[in-house]
Amino acid sequence: MALCKRGNIWWIDFCYKGRRYREGVGCNKKEAEFVLAKRRAEVRENRFFDVRKESREKFDDMAKEYLRYSEVNKKSFERDGRSIKKLSTHFEGKRLAEITPKMIEDYKIARSHQVKPATVNRELACLKHLFTIAIKWGKANSNPVKEVKLFREPLGRLRVLSREEEEKLLAASAPHIKPIIITALTTGMRRGEILNLTWEDVDFGTGFLTVGDTKNSETRQIPMSERLTRTIENVKRTSDYIFCKEDGTSYGSIAKAFRMAVKRSGIRYCRFHDLRHTFKKEFIDDKVNMRL
Repeated sequence: MALCKRGNIWWIDFCYKGRRYREGVGCNKKEAEFVLAKRRAEVRENRFFDVRKESREKFDDMAKEYLRYSEVNKKSFERDGRSIKKLSTHFEGKRLAEITPKMIEDYKIARSHQVKPATVNRELACLKHLFTIAIKWGKANSNPVKEVKLFREPLGRLRVLSREEEEKLLAASAPHIKPIIITALTTGMRRGEILNLTWEDVDFGTGFLTVGDTKNSETRQIPMSERLTRTIENVKRTSDYIFCKEDGTSYGSIAKAFRMAVKRSGIRYCRFHDLRHTFKKEFIDDKVNMRL
């Protein structure tokens, strides 16, 4: 079993059971040596043909299949789509068998110069699950991401808006997201839960919202305040969704509109999820005041 270089590509050249095999393994010599050692072990343990089957599967094809799987089975489909798009810029054209821990480490380092550690970790988690599914489907034999250490993430910043900041944010918000922000501030619901609310989820008689599309897939009921009840009553019904576009379809994202509202309001750093923190803080304060 030999390793040779032709042009910019390193090749493995060997015979197995009377048949000669040549396998291009990339431009990096260390990665080629890693694959060479792997092939030697597989030949020795009589597992070579499984590897040959694996080596034909391209990352590009598996990525497409994984996104179809994610759309049906995962709530993080949109996040997975963004991750796969970035991963493809690095692993496009590669076979699954060619992707090594060293290549993934290189990707991790390169991306860390562009985005925050948490973003890199989410992308690597997506890649790791892609390999897990590939193994389950018989398209890969191992998961190289398991050998890569994720970045340590700093503790998230807890941001709670003051009453004054709430009013500034609402005053600076576009009409279509103002009721969404009020819903978040008065219920503590997550953005996805709010955007998926339908009119069937609202019971004005009992004063409760029924939330079924939760993070842990459990249904829960949330009491509506007078302010929220008035807000929802004033929303024009044009679709099954309470909050929707003019054509009746649900919002795919309100990120841009929210960022613009924060910018116009002049308040310091604020994410949509901070509205949930604000609700929890106000809820606790109200409970304390009631006891006093």
